[in-house]
Amino acid sequence: MTSHRLVIYGGGVSAWVTAAALTNAYTVDVLKVVLVNPGVNTKEPSIADSGFTSLRRFHASMRISERELMGQTSATFKLGALYKNWSKPGQNFIHGFSNYGSMLDGIDFHQYAVLLHQCGDTTAFDAYSLAAQAAAAKKFGFLNKDLVEQGFNLDYSLHVDLSQYSQLMQTCAVRKHLEVICGQLDHLNLDADGNIKALVLTSGEVVGGDFFFDCSGSDSVLVRQLPGDKFLKWDKELPVNKQIDLVGGAAKSGLCTDLSVCRGGWLKSIPLKDKTLYSLTYNSEYESDDAAMTAAINFAGVELSDAVQPLTIVPGRRERFWVKNCLAIGAAAGNFTELTFSYLHHVQSGVLRFIDLYSAAGVNDFSAQQYNQLTSDEYARVLDYQQLNLLLGAAESSGFWSCTSKIPRTAELQRKLSLFKERGKLAFEEYETWMPGSWVSLLLGNNYWPEKHDVLLNGCNLELVVKRLGQMRMVNSNLAAQLSDEDEILGKYAILK
Repeated sequence: MTSHRLVIYGGGVSAWVTAAALTNAYTVDVLKVVLVNPGVNTKEPSIADSGFTSLRRFHASMRISERELMGQTSATFKLGALYKNWSKPGQNFIHGFSNYGSMLDGIDFHQYAVLLHQCGDTTAFDAYSLAAQAAAAKKFGFLNKDLVEQGFNLDYSLHVDLSQYSQLMQTCAVRKHLEVICGQLDHLNLDADGNIKALVLTSGEVVGGDFFFDCSGSDSVLVRQLPGDKFLKWDKELPVNKQIDLVGGAAKSGLCTDLSVCRGGWLKSIPLKDKTLYSLTYNSEYESDDAAMTAAINFAGVELSDAVQPLTIVPGRRERFWVKNCLAIGAAAGNFTELTFSYLHHVQSGVLRFIDLYSAAGVNDFSAQQYNQLTSDEYARVLDYQQLNLLLGAAESSGFWSCTSKIPRTAELQRKLSLFKERGKLAFEEYETWMPGSWVSLLLGNNYWPEKHDVLLNGCNLELVVKRLGQMRMVNSNLAAQLSDEDEILGKYAILK
């Protein structure tokens, strides 16, 4: 007889992903997973997600066929992010997933690019990325074993329709004996220590459990009722408060998420197989809702709909994510504005960390403390990276962008930037979502060049360096040209069953 119950409250993508992960990790004779679906829209992203490469690892752990998933979620391949007019007017940069160059003589590749830049070289840094070159050529493919063994890399992720993805996760969870109860929360039954004993629904049904997951979106209807809960706002660290989402027709290319600056904030587009999500995130102090709506409509190339209204967003996070016997997941845990962040990574990282730390023997204070510390560290580094993108957005100097230089930076971010500017080195911490190579390529691709190159390059044969880097660029360009056309491989790879 099953005595231990995990109860999820929510009906959006974070709830179904959590349910799918939990039912995949635990057999029904060990833990019983119950989902209470309120049947109302939760305040979390609802249209599309621009995934990280971790998304594919999550699917592999769930034994989900990528080909079938792509067919069921209008998915497209993602090789990186295209920064349009971000750091300089008229300059584009593709921030690809794959490597940039390769180490030479035991020295990090970017140091050679820095050396040539200081000698007057104007080569765009994304010329050294196979992913960037492939995306620019609208090409994609899977590298054979010989190329991989030679050090070539073409890592990728997916753009997915979140509504369809949610349905897929629901199917996976129900197939593995998830119990689903429909009903809205009326109130919580708490014990003397403040732990949740049960959810009492408006129908009068009582849903008891041993541990609860708040997947109710930014309303956080469970965790905010628990003693000691606190939300830490990032209104100064990420100074935006509104977002407009629009859906347009299919894009000409689906290999990159597009980012560009506008007066009030930034514009983002996520290409799916049959449509494109366009979003404008802005600060209403610098852009009125009417002006922002006009900008979003022009950006998306769609007609105005009365159903579309600006959404209020509150960047920030909970001070504690695991409170008593309840864990906030997804938008209930925090909001990073999804500038360069993946909502699905946000959700999956949260639930997988729980699975790693939780014991069915009961709530453990050490597990909660460890979870909160690790997640706080992760969120701090994510905030640093989001701020870095804002600090690099120098193409627009008016409106919202006139205030980004005044954003209060963490000591860790300032240390990273100072060290990189002075020596071209990066300080790397634990629990970083983005690896050092991603930081380096983002910085150099957006014209944040160090003042000095590595002293180990002093006295090197400059002519030989120029030749070897030129060969790297040529090999990337030639290899990209040999890949399949994007539309052709997408049509063959994504299937429905």
